[in-house]
Amino acid sequence: MLRSIEEILGYKIQAEDGTLGRIKDIYFDDTSWAIRYVVVDTGTWMAGRQIVLAPEVLGEPDPNRREMPITLARRRIEGSPPIVQEQGLTPRQQQLLAEYYDWSLPAAKRSVGSAAMGAGDGPKAARMLLQNQQSEQLDPHLKSLRGMIGYHIRARGVDVGHIEDVLVQTDSWLLRYLVIDARNLVPGKKMLVSPAWVRRVEWSGGVVDVDLTAGSLKDGPPFDASQIISREYEKKLYDHYAGDRYWE
Repeated sequence: MLRSIEEILGYKIQAEDGTLGRIKDIYFDDTSWAIRYVVVDTGTWMAGRQIVLAPEVLGEPDPNRREMPITLARRRIEGSPPIVQEQGLTPRQQQLLAEYYDWSLPAAKRSVGSAAMGAGDGPKAARMLLQNQQSEQLDPHLKSLRGMIGYHIRARGVDVGHIEDVLVQTDSWLLRYLVIDARNLVPGKKMLVSPAWVRRVEWSGGVVDVDLTAGSLKDGPPFDASQIISREYEKKLYDHYAGDRYWE
């Protein structure tokens, strides 16, 4: 199922034993476009700590109730390794969280030689984490989806518009499409661009370069957020831009 990030932000997170908080951001890996974590605002309950949840514990979002269930209890989350910075995660923090929750972690994110954090040594590992995390470098490939909204889209040198939304496939938790407001080409026109067509991202400048021409975007299939994205629409989209279909 494809879900809008603009829709999901603000959803309640329902733990097994009550409401945890609300979704305030989503982190993704800019090398794979895979969703890595949902960031939760817990209000005053766990103030001063950044709470993140991996896709393994996420249920299907409920748009009617504006909530997302998770397969964790609040008490389990309360005992997790503390993350004190407001944004981003270091590789070691990600490893400690993966070991604490038994989450999977891409091989590139694993630290060589660090001890596993079991139930018995959790407090010790947490203390070490607090002592070291101020000096550790954040993972440069972990990016904010919320922060990406508004980035300019440049098609082979031509500024065509900006990112208005992002669509995520929640059964695989992959970033599937960027929703583009192409007002510089056709006022009022929205369109979809696959991450596979992105050539590079200037993170410091807020610009996404796509390997498409302004002309092809101008003539591309329009996107209507009120309509369900069918496979027929996706076939038309990929055929127009001559892209490899992700579902084949």
